[in-house]
Amino acid sequence: AKLYIARLFRIFVSVVFLAAAGSKLIDPSPTTKALVMIGVSSNLAFLFVFVLLFVELVIGASLLVVSRQEIASIAAIWIFGLFTFYLCYLLTLKSPPQCGCGDLLTMFADAKNNAIFGICRNLLLAIGLFASLKVQDSTSRNIGEFYPESTRN
Repeated sequence: AKLYIARLFRIFVSVVFLAAAGSKLIDPSPTTKALVMIGVSSNLAFLFVFVLLFVELVIGASLLVVSRQEIASIAAIWIFGLFTFYLCYLLTLKSPPQCGCGDLLTMFADAKNNAIFGICRNLLLAIGLFASLKVQDSTSRNIGEFYPESTRN
């Protein structure tokens, strides 16, 4: 049951990453605008948005591929960490812009509330992915104990 829940959670996180990428693909301007408003040049912001879009697509798709789930989960945890630092930075600004997350974090009219929600969401998703890695790791060890030949390459 734990392994099933861990797999479902990774699918959910995959959907979050694919939706974020899709949002940037449809309209990259909110993310670009958010970066420009914190001092990033418009050309660099535009480039960064498309690199981020690509990274989100790769992580989202990789979370669905069984052989790549561990690497994708670790990458996703890092992305959540980096984005959480960005949201924390936004909280330090007197009047921060919306985070540029498309529709994923625009639940509140106030950008600070959206940033707080995003921080909480990212931490929960990262903790969930870390737990899913632990479940996967313990399940792999248990299978190896009973079927040692299954752990050989």
